[in-house]
Amino acid sequence: DAGKQAAAADRLGFKVTWEGSGAVVRGPDAYDYELRSQSGMRKEPFEEIVLTAANPKALSDWYVDMLHMTLISSSDEGMTVGFRSLTDQQAVHFLIKKADQNPVKVTQWEGRNAIALPEAQVRALNKRILKESPQLILHEMRELEEKLGTLVILILRDPGGFELCVVSSETFDPSVAAATNYEGPDWTQREAFLSAMSDSTKAEL
Repeated sequence: DAGKQAAAADRLGFKVTWEGSGAVVRGPDAYDYELRSQSGMRKEPFEEIVLTAANPKALSDWYVDMLHMTLISSSDEGMTVGFRSLTDQQAVHFLIKKADQNPVKVTQWEGRNAIALPEAQVRALNKRILKESPQLILHEMRELEEKLGTLVILILRDPGGFELCVVSSETFDPSVAAATNYEGPDWTQREAFLSAMSDSTKAEL
């Protein structure tokens, strides 16, 4: 229930803004989360990731062409692309909206979205990016030996400036499934970790 979630966030001291019939919560890292009521048997807590672009159509076309996503919908709100249908209970989509400013200022604060693809597709993507737009590659493709196999990983930017971590699903998916318990993070431990990192940085300075 989005209303109850918003009330709980407000009690915890997070900023809650009501927009129309929904609520947006400014989280502990100053990221905005739009609250929506879950339906059906959905366990995945996130429904879509919102990107802003000067040209939403051009950016959505890139995801469709390069990563073989599907254009799910197009409206005044923006372009929705993804790998699954909107009715899929575990699907997470990209909603690409028109930016308020041009050019769009994208910093590392925006984070990095992880996308799992079959290993053959990751290698094919790397080969194509190297040939057509090598400037989008942040870190060259690597192969990491993990407990469940070899993880192929490619770090790049999309044409809008947002960072992507493209990984091989054969190893990434079972690794994530093994670590997922759908429980919230230990915020006390997290704050202690960040505080220790901050103290260490100050000591070095």
